[in-house]
Amino acid sequence: MLPCAWQRLIKTWYSTLVLQSHNCFGIVWLLRAFAIAAVITIAHAVPGRAACHDELLIGEDLRSTIYSANAGTGRTNDANEGQVRVDSICAIFDRLRGCWVPPPESQGRTGMEMSVRFAFKRNGEIIAPPRMTYATASTSAEIRTTYFKAVMAALHRCTPMHFTKGLASVIAGHPFAIRFVDDRAGLAQ
Repeated sequence: MLPCAWQRLIKTWYSTLVLQSHNCFGIVWLLRAFAIAAVITIAHAVPGRAACHDELLIGEDLRSTIYSANAGTGRTNDANEGQVRVDSICAIFDRLRGCWVPPPESQGRTGMEMSVRFAFKRNGEIIAPPRMTYATASTSAEIRTTYFKAVMAALHRCTPMHFTKGLASVIAGHPFAIRFVDDRAGLAQ
């Protein structure tokens, strides 16, 4: 089945060609719409980084997935980072991806997933301690604790985030649900 964007585009294409074939503006609009739909389709096919906007629209919270195979360097929120203001929700997710450092390979487990939920204050701090909402079934308490500590360390490295005034007023108190997936090869099962 075609994605919704393509279905709407085909319906629009048909009505544009049939009803407005004499109008040059309609054809230009149609070509632009095809180009936009093609870019969206290609962006969905890129495996390295999911399109940010798709993950945002699920449920009542803001969601993203962070994979360990693409883990960042564990950068901290130092004085130089503080000068750059975070101005979008996608930038928040990018910052969180950059702060994530999975547990050492000796303590890691392939396929381990953990989700946490939290919210930010206007000043970029986390309102309350993040809550673990999911961990892969059949994992020991020791492995869960190891991953939860790694998640907490990543959040500690990234906060407080320095939001622009507009973003701070929009996301304050809004729940974020972040799923961490350890997909590194060669770890214990």
